[in-house]
Amino acid sequence: RNNCSNVTIDNVRRNISSFFSWLEEEDYILKSPMKRIHKIKTKTVVKNTISDEGIEKLRDNCKEKRDLAIVFAKAMDNVLPRNLIDVSIVPLPTIDRHIRVRGFDHCLLLARKLAELRGYEVERLLTRKNDYVQVGASKNDREKQARSAYEINGMVNTNRNYLLLDDVYTSGSSMKNAERILRENGAQNIYKIVLAKEV
Repeated sequence: RNNCSNVTIDNVRRNISSFFSWLEEEDYILKSPMKRIHKIKTKTVVKNTISDEGIEKLRDNCKEKRDLAIVFAKAMDNVLPRNLIDVSIVPLPTIDRHIRVRGFDHCLLLARKLAELRGYEVERLLTRKNDYVQVGASKNDREKQARSAYEINGMVNTNRNYLLLDDVYTSGSSMKNAERILRENGAQNIYKIVLAKEV
């Protein structure tokens, strides 16, 4: 009646379902009434992928560092499954002093560009508890730092798919502990993607 698309209606359904799931988990209600309401069917838009050569051409023509986020996001879009839907991207928090030096949070920017390409949402569910730098640290130091690096910042939807995003994969400690925190707070389906791997 109000010209709302099925995607918009299903987003409303998902938000209401998340609220009732929380009420049920906290024992305010016995059973969520939303369990009988199924996902609304929406059309999956299949986008053509861009070739590696095309990505290189785009990269070479970038004049600003921020423009690279679009190119890198497109590269990530190419490797993600096309049927991955109902997703919130959770960027791993960047160290504050790196944000001050660059003038922007590169992981958050990358997450937003990827979300635009995919029709996903971005949720900043993690915050940093310290400013330790992982790159260049020993394996033991990285694992120790990562265990206390993040804390939850918001409410996790148990029915939602979450995509953890980071720039560089060094030992996997940051990603592993970010996943652990999300699971401890109720996340069921967690996917991971990184831009580059340190070799």
